[in-house]
Amino acid sequence: MSENNQTIAIVDDDPVLLEILQRAMAGYFTMPILIFPSGEDYLQFFEKNKPAIVLLDAGLPGISGLELLGKIREVYSRAELPVIFISADADSAHVVKVLESGANDFTGKPLDLPVLAARMRVHLSIPATLAKPAPAPVGQLVEGQKYRLTFLYCQVAVDRTFAATRQGSDVQGALTRLFDIYSKTVERYKGQLWLRKDDAGFFVFQGDDLTAALMCALELLTTNIIHEILMDRSQVLVMNLGIDFGETVYRADPAILQSDALNHSAHLAKTEGRGKLRISKRFYEQLSQAGQRYFRESGDHMLHRSIVE
Repeated sequence: MSENNQTIAIVDDDPVLLEILQRAMAGYFTMPILIFPSGEDYLQFFEKNKPAIVLLDAGLPGISGLELLGKIREVYSRAELPVIFISADADSAHVVKVLESGANDFTGKPLDLPVLAARMRVHLSIPATLAKPAPAPVGQLVEGQKYRLTFLYCQVAVDRTFAATRQGSDVQGALTRLFDIYSKTVERYKGQLWLRKDDAGFFVFQGDDLTAALMCALELLTTNIIHEILMDRSQVLVMNLGIDFGETVYRADPAILQSDALNHSAHLAKTEGRGKLRISKRFYEQLSQAGQRYFRESGDHMLHRSIVE
């Protein structure tokens, strides 16, 4: 397959919108812009070509936008080929499904073209930093050996009113479903969920590719906020995240795992408010320039990001 990383692909069955997008993006980017009126047309191109980014409409005739997204993800990961999904349906269930199906981003209609172009620039700056062989799965680590691990600590607080009006099993069930959704997201970034008694869950990433953990954290926060706000449940499960990394002696039993990086990530996550991502200064300094820019510029304005010593 040709690595045509200097091409923007737009897939939409609306000829007017196709022309608008093509003309508008030509004003923001110098790379060629290819348009496809159907999923089938794009797949013919995709058999031998890989664009830099795809703008994908939901309501395609024949193969749907979600089906086409699935076929793209069979070949390329989010890091390798970013896809921005375009849909007039902003229902929370639809947005969550799109993100969980592999889209890097979601934008509704009518389109805000300057914002769309800004989102594209952010995603276009990331893939080269992630085109590295994936590290060995965390489950293959050797007991007692030292590894460089990144910890993404997830602190979830349950609203007191919600807890007071529900049985304990209902609250625990809500938390279990939440971490099940998040675990599936983390798996796409080669991470793994670890749980300890009397502790919130945390996710573990191995290797030098710190940007994957950062992208995962921002996606978790974005998915959570979109879902909760659209469902008018923004204060039911309040989530904050903390990230740190460091040399850690691996223990198969998380209950006996001792790690300064893990403890610091937990400290970063345990903060007031909601929708906050706090990362350690040493984590930020080890990110690539593209990763640092992604931390500063990507995501919604509702995401609160900060760097802490």
